[in-house]
Amino acid sequence: MPIPYRFMPFARRGLASAHANADAPQAPLAVAPRISVGLTLQAKRDGAVATAVSGNVPLRLYGPADIVGIDHRLVVRTEPKAGATDFEPNYLAAIDFDPPDFPWLLTPAAPDAAQRLRPWLALIVVERVNELLPTLKPGAPLPSITLSAEQVASELPDLRESALWAHVQAVSDSAAASLPTELANQPALNVSRLICPRRLLPRRDYLACVVPATDGGCRRGLGQPVNGDTLGPAWSTQNPQDTELPVYFHWTFSTGPVGDIETLARRLRTPQQLGAGFAATLKAIGQRETLVDGDRLLFEGSTPSTTTFEGAMVSIGFEPKPPATLPAAKLAAMLNSGAERSASGAEPAADEPTLAPPLYGEHHVRRHVAQPARVSTHWLEGLSLQPRYRLAAGWGAEVVRCHQEEFMQAAWEQLGDILAAERAFSMARLARDVFKRIETRHLAKLPPDRLLALIAPARARTAVAPAASLWGRIEAATLPHELFDGAMRRLASPRRATFAKAHWKQRAQAPAPVAVQMRGIVERFANATKHVAAIDLSQFVPDGILGSESFDAVPLPGVLDELVDMKPHLGLDVHMSGHQLKALQAANVAARAHAAGLKKKPRGTQAAWREGLVTETHMARIEELLATSKTPVTGDIVSAITHATRRGTEGVLLAVKDGAITSQALRIDARSGAIKAAGAALLVHPGSRPQRAAAAATVALTRVATVPLQPLKLYGNQAVFATLPRGTLGRGDGDVQIGASKGGQFTQVPPAREPGLHTITLPPAIKDVATLTRYSAAFKTYEKTLFPTPDAALTPQPVDFALATQARAARQRLDADRTVPERLASSLSLGAQSVAFAGGAFANVFVADSLDHALVERLRYVIPRTFDRVMAYPRLPFPLSRKLEVLAPDVFLPGVGLLPDDFIMAVQTNPRFVEALMLGANHEMGREMLWRGLPTDQRGTPFQHFWQRLDDEVDIEPIHRWNAVPLGEQPLSTAMVVLLFRGQLIKRYRNLTIYAYRQTGDETKPGGAGGMVAGENLRVPVIRGQLLADIDYVGFRIAPTELNKYFFIVEEHMTEPRFGFDERVGGGQAGAGWQDVDWADLQVAGGAHLTQTQLLAQSAANGWPASPHAALVAQAAMQRPFRGYWHGSKLVAP
Repeated sequence: MPIPYRFMPFARRGLASAHANADAPQAPLAVAPRISVGLTLQAKRDGAVATAVSGNVPLRLYGPADIVGIDHRLVVRTEPKAGATDFEPNYLAAIDFDPPDFPWLLTPAAPDAAQRLRPWLALIVVERVNELLPTLKPGAPLPSITLSAEQVASELPDLRESALWAHVQAVSDSAAASLPTELANQPALNVSRLICPRRLLPRRDYLACVVPATDGGCRRGLGQPVNGDTLGPAWSTQNPQDTELPVYFHWTFSTGPVGDIETLARRLRTPQQLGAGFAATLKAIGQRETLVDGDRLLFEGSTPSTTTFEGAMVSIGFEPKPPATLPAAKLAAMLNSGAERSASGAEPAADEPTLAPPLYGEHHVRRHVAQPARVSTHWLEGLSLQPRYRLAAGWGAEVVRCHQEEFMQAAWEQLGDILAAERAFSMARLARDVFKRIETRHLAKLPPDRLLALIAPARARTAVAPAASLWGRIEAATLPHELFDGAMRRLASPRRATFAKAHWKQRAQAPAPVAVQMRGIVERFANATKHVAAIDLSQFVPDGILGSESFDAVPLPGVLDELVDMKPHLGLDVHMSGHQLKALQAANVAARAHAAGLKKKPRGTQAAWREGLVTETHMARIEELLATSKTPVTGDIVSAITHATRRGTEGVLLAVKDGAITSQALRIDARSGAIKAAGAALLVHPGSRPQRAAAAATVALTRVATVPLQPLKLYGNQAVFATLPRGTLGRGDGDVQIGASKGGQFTQVPPAREPGLHTITLPPAIKDVATLTRYSAAFKTYEKTLFPTPDAALTPQPVDFALATQARAARQRLDADRTVPERLASSLSLGAQSVAFAGGAFANVFVADSLDHALVERLRYVIPRTFDRVMAYPRLPFPLSRKLEVLAPDVFLPGVGLLPDDFIMAVQTNPRFVEALMLGANHEMGREMLWRGLPTDQRGTPFQHFWQRLDDEVDIEPIHRWNAVPLGEQPLSTAMVVLLFRGQLIKRYRNLTIYAYRQTGDETKPGGAGGMVAGENLRVPVIRGQLLADIDYVGFRIAPTELNKYFFIVEEHMTEPRFGFDERVGGGQAGAGWQDVDWADLQVAGGAHLTQTQLLAQSAANGWPASPHAALVAQAAMQRPFRGYWHGSKLVAP
């Protein structure tokens, strides 16, 4: 969304608004400006308001001739920044100040009818001839620069138009009429600005200075006396003279070559604009006919043959030629000669010395013979048996040779990690072999129940499913964990001496072995649905809680006086008489009948709503009362409190005498502070509700107590009843005077008490709705747990445990072929990258689910689980494209020199070239490491980055895991669209935003009328690079076949407002707005200053007044951030 910048021609605040004389371009200004301020005074005399006295007070204000410097902290931005070396010459220099009224603060005039007001200072930009800089002279308060008359005429602006080049900037969506109010209320959100209207020349050094705009300001800044009563301009371009100007603020900068982002982008031509004559050249970009077989070894005939060499990028839609059969067969014979001689066992002395070309990738696949029949189906032959791709691999090897010292230094730095990894691999192999032996000799022979008991300590860490452990599976089943406890395992061990002795004693009955019996117990619980009785909850209810049934089956003797031996029946070494046994059986039957008739109805939240709540304060007071009485009480004390709490009750009096409890409702008279009874006394009866007490049984409140009103109002009525000492109220003589201490403690020294009577006061039970509502909400869940539904039938729900299945899954998780690699992968990293183990041999097709570990994000090394592994190798994250671009740009992109200047074109990456070059580079790096003595089996892939990636992805998988597919068809080798830029646009603006946007319909611009929306239609670059001095490229993850469905966009970053006009491109723009006006339209020569006359001459100025103000000029000169786009169909040759 664009920022709503608004401009005003000036701003005034405070006394400066009182100036009355209107400004004019050549009108003199006062040296000592004066204003008249109205003042009204009014006072009181003898208590009455006197008549107001009004008048005018003359004030003298500061003017430009009073200033000897400005605070540099007022400067918030300079355009360009100080020290800039490549400022676009079509832009104007400017400086921003924090106070929005700063440029007009000291101007001794009011704006004219056209709302123009000259600032008291100006911004000038002069060339730095002879390293011109402000210098401070003796006695002068400010540094100064001296300009000749010629320089004044050519390098300084016309001060008569200075009002056009100072304005106020506001960020607001409000109407123009409300801007002055916003400036006054929020000045910190707005800035003022001075602009120098000079059109700059390219590649020049400039000095920008803020200087006084009046002669009086110049004299003051130079330390000279100010004469006269009026101020004139600091210089005149009509009558130029040698001039010395004091400098308030300055900075230096240099301009770059001609052209800003918009100019350079508009210069770019597409293949469609070059015409059909250039189409053939562009279609052949990335290809080159190359002479091969100079020794006539591959082709027949005397004429040297050629092949079409392919670069890293080729034209859109490029299709390679099929491989030639004859050179492939002859190349295979040459490549295989070394392996065939080794296999034949011929004597070396009988052979002529032969050096065969390398078979790229032979060590990675452990195949040292090329098969011509597979040249179109396997990458090994597709590379090594085709000269065009052998050339690419050779260039990869050449890159390594040219940078071998740099690469080997990086490899040696990782030697420690490599050796540690190799040792870890070796120890892991030993651990795997030992564990496999243990598994074969011991674990494999155990039945499921013994296996689960053996691994019980690790069952919580044994995963038998992606999201389930062995512990979780046992926990979810009816099978008890205790069956696999260590103590149970030791107790049920067949080698236990106790079991061996018992088995010997019972050998005649041939009992089953202990192991078989334990297996039967485990299997019954594992198959719980078939043995419900074994898990019936009633089987585990202790006998005797609700009456015992154990004695019911014991028969009574014929004569009740006889003794009955309990050991055969109950296993108890006890003898009981028949009378005792009969009485015991009858008591048990009565106990069970009584228990069956009990009503179990818990007290829930409903009772609290009816009777109220008692708190810890109530319970503490009750305990204090009971501790004093020291006699057992009858009845429910809590019920006494809740029933005494009625409407109007402010306290409760509890009295205990002779074990009887009486409760009495109380209240306090708000006028006198007297404590009075608020109802009848209630006597608590055991097992029933409290009832009105008879006069004889009532502890009447005859003693009157009085509470002081001030603490009563301060602490409240409840504080009285919660803190009164026990025994304060009750029967007795005389009034009781109650005092209060700090903190709300009410005290009293009571007179003689009635013997045996113990009383205490309490607050009433809590019955307000808000508190009970919160209580119910908090107690709701807890109540369900504390008070389950009574008389609910409990039906066992058995859950089986798949004993054999879970034991099999546990064996798989304990397999050393799985656990050892996982342990190694979790603790090892190589080159700051993770390690994972593939599911099979290295030749298997790599798919994502063949990994045991989800280490996909930073996956680096994948080792086959067979331990036929690749030795650890260094990680060299150098993008080889950067090396090749410098070493051989015409190899990287054949035909690159034929691209015209100021040109944009779409090409595609060439996966065949990338794979071939990376094979050659890794092959040569393996040879170099072997030669230098770094441990290697030459099967590693140190280089996985060809492109300079912006997404940190690799360009090839480790070569030893490549699929058996043709060259260029590995999973990561997918062609992408690349934009080629030739010109100064990307070179000068490295932070330019470049992206692609998918066309969703037949719109002619990105996003159509509704504009672009960030999301899945947006594509950002994933590769970027530079070729030669003026060619840049960016690549997108877009298939070449999808090119016509995208717009490609270059966009300037949003910045602070900048001012200027475009450079002319071609015939210029045909629009009628200020955005289409360029410097050629204004007819301003380089180094000259833009004037009001030149602005009014433009058709875009139609509607302007004859005397425009600064806000109109700022709006016309403001440069919007540029966005340019090209449709994909325009970026390929016609």
